Amino acid sequence: MGKVPKCNLEDLPEAGTVFAMPLADGRLGVCRVIKKELKESPGALVAAADWIGHEPPSLDDPALRRILILNHHNWREDPGMAWVSGRPPKDFRLLGRINVNPAETKTGCNSYAAWNFFQVHILAQWRWDHEHEAVMAEDKIQHEASERERKKTSRKRSKHLANVSFSDLLKKDLFPQWNNYPSKPMKSACQKIIQSFVQSLDKTPKPLDQKLVSQELKKCVTRLNEIDSQGKNFIETEEREDLCEILEEVLGAAKFPYLMGKVEDWKNW
Repeated sequence: MGKVPKCNLEDLPEAGTVFAMPLADGRLGVCRVIKKELKESPGALVAAADWIGHEPPSLDDPALRRILILNHHNWREDPGMAWVSGRPPKDFRLLGRINVNPAETKTGCNSYAAWNFFQVHILAQWRWDHEHEAVMAEDKIQHEASERERKKTSRKRSKHLANVSFSDLLKKDLFPQWNNYPSKPMKSACQKIIQSFVQSLDKTPKPLDQKLVSQELKKCVTRLNEIDSQGKNFIETEEREDLCEILEEVLGAAKFPYLMGKVEDWKNW
């Protein structure tokens, strides 16, 4: 899992800074910085402007001050704003700075995103307003394709879980994708906990007893809880998914896949 590079407050553009940015259809959109703050980490509150065009607007264009309201797809009349970190991309063109309305600086926002959030949603909102039928048709095609892929992946996963063995799992390279994060000690600890779980079930006479498998699963999850606490809650979304995936495989090899429901009850990560 790659983490966002750390940045300093001075890396962020000043309040009032306006950028023009290329959109996927060749036109330009605009965003501006409302404020920047140092809380848990440096961040800039940036808003998409209710403007789209072929040439950069002048700084006195009133549209630059209008914050785009998002109601496309699942958005519900939400301001097109988000906290971002780091410098803007190189293809963001600096237009200058304008004064910020003091009332805007008090605006609350719980959304966090990358800078390209504004490029994506400015165009998506314009198309929702002006090419709605085409958007709905494209969404339907995409949904159908995603559903076919989901079913294909699910069938492949089910076949794998039905045939995976403890021998396979003991040979498996656990979490090769954990390169820069988590730390090597945390990665190693997770590997040892999973390997211990697999070994304990592999050495037990077959067929396995459900109660025993459940007990060993709880021990494993409890140990993962402990190591996560020691590592200051390093298990985040991707790590959580990776751990659940391997636990699902272990339970598949044990022939008790439905015990995965217990993991949710026991885990703290």
